[in-house]
Amino acid sequence: MSDTKNRLASFHEEVMHDADYTLAEAVAEAKRCLNCKVPQCRKGCPIENEIPQFIHAMTLGDFGAAAEHIYHRSDLPAICGRICPREKQCEGHCILGKKGKHVEIGKLERFVADMALDGGFLPQPVSRKTEGRVAIIGCGPAGMAAARELAGRDYDVTIFEAASQPGGTMTYGIPTFRLHKELLQREAQALTAMGVTIEYNVKIGADKSLDELQRDFDAVFIAIGTMNAWNLGVDNDTIDGVVDAEQFLRDVQRVQTGEVELADLPVQKGDQVIVVGAGNVAIDAARTSLRLGADVKIVYRRAEKNMKCLPSEYEEAKADGVQFQFYSAPKAVVGTDHVEGLKYEKQQILEDATMVPTGEFGVVPANKIIAAIGNKPELSVVKALGVDANDDGYIAVKDLPYGLTSKEGVFAAGDIVHKPQTVVLAMREGRKTAEGIDQYLRPRKSWLLPKHEEAAMSELTRQILKANESFVKQSLSQGGFDEVSKYPSRNLAVLTCMDTRLLSFLEPAMGLVRGEAKLIKVAGNTAFEDFDSVIGSLMVAVYELHVHDIIVMGHDDCGMLKTTADSLCRHMAEEGIDEKAIAAVRPKLEQWADPITDIDASVCDTVRRLRANPYLPSSLTIYGMVIHPHTGEIRVVDDGEGQEQEVL
Repeated sequence: MSDTKNRLASFHEEVMHDADYTLAEAVAEAKRCLNCKVPQCRKGCPIENEIPQFIHAMTLGDFGAAAEHIYHRSDLPAICGRICPREKQCEGHCILGKKGKHVEIGKLERFVADMALDGGFLPQPVSRKTEGRVAIIGCGPAGMAAARELAGRDYDVTIFEAASQPGGTMTYGIPTFRLHKELLQREAQALTAMGVTIEYNVKIGADKSLDELQRDFDAVFIAIGTMNAWNLGVDNDTIDGVVDAEQFLRDVQRVQTGEVELADLPVQKGDQVIVVGAGNVAIDAARTSLRLGADVKIVYRRAEKNMKCLPSEYEEAKADGVQFQFYSAPKAVVGTDHVEGLKYEKQQILEDATMVPTGEFGVVPANKIIAAIGNKPELSVVKALGVDANDDGYIAVKDLPYGLTSKEGVFAAGDIVHKPQTVVLAMREGRKTAEGIDQYLRPRKSWLLPKHEEAAMSELTRQILKANESFVKQSLSQGGFDEVSKYPSRNLAVLTCMDTRLLSFLEPAMGLVRGEAKLIKVAGNTAFEDFDSVIGSLMVAVYELHVHDIIVMGHDDCGMLKTTADSLCRHMAEEGIDEKAIAAVRPKLEQWADPITDIDASVCDTVRRLRANPYLPSSLTIYGMVIHPHTGEIRVVDDGEGQEQEVL
């Protein structure tokens, strides 16, 4: 076996610069945490992980509780603890780091996650698969996060992955020496243990269409990432020897899985390689090329301090032997049939920090140039999916329900929506979109019952659920309703009648909209007892919801004018109500129903009773009004001071 092959084969065995903690080391590091009352580390975390809580649990030796805290907000902590840009996020915000060394939050996170996976106390509810079927296209960070969230909500989830391995860019875009791939296998196994099905080597568009998925599933989630590389954008950048960084890293991973031969890699031992770019992908491509036996230099148009990669990755690359050339803007690929070098123009920084060209050119010799300047969507795939997208191919989605595309029941998130970002951000978007899917499907859940249960539904229930499904879909397609507080914004409660003619009639007639007032409906808009359900409702409105104005709203042609104790008792007897029960309630019916002979007088009487009620404060202002059930005209019979007013 050659030195090159030995080196490649050992990627997964290589000692990482950032070695894992022992148990004693982990607990000792956890005890350094100040457990701040206002944890800045959480502010730096894109998912607001419960960092102080899980670290405190570690100091107590309660690693199960620590895992619960972590998995409450994170779906892939064993991954994020290794590859998150923690220096710029949680650790970069740690108070201890201001004057000394920050707490090693990432290493603690992955320690707990590894222990949870090893020890079998991973928070992992098994889906009952009762809430509907969801298809996920792509087993990357967004897809895996959504799958865990949806399975936890009892959905039947199937992931369709085009590759032979789970993880997406985590598997094929991050070298093994930085992220051991068995971790991704374990995360996939954890998903299947929850009831998630993962089908590999299934390409949507070739093996299955989106229409098929929509037919077989209640919702579809697109999480395909971005696979097409941006060209260098310089002269002669399409000749042989110009390599896409992401494709290169994918091919290296496929060598390790036996899918690609080592000799087929674009970088071989003895190559002179230039990497253009300064992000983590550029660093990964450079360090991988070095391990294949190449001589590697990163060429970057700006300064060291402007590099997008993590500082730790930069230092590790230098320690490995990667060379760096700054202030060199690529201008052209040198060569006729094959790369011979990279032409660049030197840059300089002015006093105002502006970067400007100097007009001085040079050439870096090379036979391979790796472009690591970012990826974009594969337009043909997005077009085939039939969803709205911008000119670059990024799928357009709605905020409510979160992640919904232009196609009914089809959602999208991750790099294909938000452009390439970090794993933790893709995970966050996957989780948020899972919530959007749940919100979208929730009104339909009644229709997902087994057939025998569906058949047992009453016709009324069917009608209501069907109408509700249509209502929710329409509202969501229009962006949904604004969130409304339970506290009435006008500090108003309305006690009115249960008459059917007032339905969707009274509120607009009063100029009321959703969120402005509390509505209490009772026959005859009465409050007969010192305490009953009406008074109880008003007490809640006043004492809990800050109501200070009450309107008693009667209406003309009220049915209570013709309702008497005799008529109620007679109808009760006809329906088989026990005679003793009728006799017991008759005195109360006589006191309640029989006096209602004039609607204006009845409203005024209710107003008087409320003002005198011992359980309501005297500070309340109570009004009496009457509405006409046909015209909507309102007249005031008590303006709050016992004085009759003109018609409104």
